Amino acid sequence: MKLWWHRPTGRWRAWVLLSLPWLGAAHGATLTGIDLALTVEPGGCGLVDKLTYQGADLLAAPAGFVGAGLTLAPAGDGSLDSLFGHRAAGELPARLTSVTAEGGRLVAIGAYTDGQISVPFRRTITAAPDDPLLIVEEETDYTALPLDRLVARHRLALPLVLPADAHERLLGLGGQTRAELFRMDQNDVRRTNQNLSDNRAYWPYWDLGGLIQRPGGYSLWKANHADTLALPLEEGQQSAGWADFSSLRSGLTLRRLDADRAAPYALTIDARAGWLALDLWPAAEPPIAGAALGRRMVRYALLPHETSWPVPYRCELPRERYLAMLRWLDEKAPGQQDSHLSFYAAARLGTGDIATIMDKERIQPSTVLRTFYHADAWRMGGLAKTILGIDVPRNQSQAAWEQVAQKMLDAIAKNGVPRH
Repeated sequence: MKLWWHRPTGRWRAWVLLSLPWLGAAHGATLTGIDLALTVEPGGCGLVDKLTYQGADLLAAPAGFVGAGLTLAPAGDGSLDSLFGHRAAGELPARLTSVTAEGGRLVAIGAYTDGQISVPFRRTITAAPDDPLLIVEEETDYTALPLDRLVARHRLALPLVLPADAHERLLGLGGQTRAELFRMDQNDVRRTNQNLSDNRAYWPYWDLGGLIQRPGGYSLWKANHADTLALPLEEGQQSAGWADFSSLRSGLTLRRLDADRAAPYALTIDARAGWLALDLWPAAEPPIAGAALGRRMVRYALLPHETSWPVPYRCELPRERYLAMLRWLDEKAPGQQDSHLSFYAAARLGTGDIATIMDKERIQPSTVLRTFYHADAWRMGGLAKTILGIDVPRNQSQAAWEQVAQKMLDAIAKNGVPRH
């Protein structure tokens, strides 16, 4: 996309700086799409101030939240003042000078500025006509950066709305061939005694995760704030370029649309502090001159979803029909106390409600049907008769059952579960 500006002149930059004190008088704009509304305020966080999907807030910026900013480092001497690299040379938060929304498109114009240095940008957010999807494009003119300053990091951060129960926060990252999904109470890594400095629990609570993509490959990691440093999850050549934060009822996937040619970049989720960030220039890379970055365009998508599964791995049923199916199966299928599922639910949650435990575990509906079929093929044959009007042999192969299960899912997705 060709934008309207040229290399900023001193007069143009002066106009930007002079306009900043009057930002509070400017009006915000709201962009609406399929079941969603996105709001950007000129005096807000500098990115997205609020995103509502199906009546629930997915994003909401608290006071003082910095949604977009450039971190600078000094250039010239090449010396380091610590073991950790270049000393900081300032932060340039995003300041918007105008925000307009019309015809399914929101346009925000502004600059990364501290009042002295100004790096202009133009951002457009477009709502898809038929899907809950937002496409974000931003061009930043890094050439406006003075020669004695380098870009140490360029971060765009989304302010997540967190569930009150921290254990409902699910983090997701897309690798080359699989998704890494984890949450606070998913205790899947046992720490050895030599890693313990006190008598804390043996299990880490995962509330940090990220992806870094470089030209030569990518890596995924997870960690927590308290006591567990970054743990490598997966490496490869080209990641899927997405990160997701979900609760039990809804979530948001951020995906790079130009991921195959956008390296380096990073995606990070903090489920404790409440943000999902896209680093257009990661802090893990050496600081770079603005002239080397040039006038750069980035594209990414924001994809709200109604279940706790990331958009690239959609849940097979809408949430309400999924829960209705689980409760129906709990009543009709093997819900006896000798069922390993009922035993697990009772031990984990103090209840035999299979719907509750499977919802909390984010188990896909096809997995539920598969598990129930193994537990009680005779009864599941009766349920298939009720839903589909067909007879299912008790001893049929698993491959044959999978076809029946898919037909059951399709019927439940279309018609819901039977009333009787």
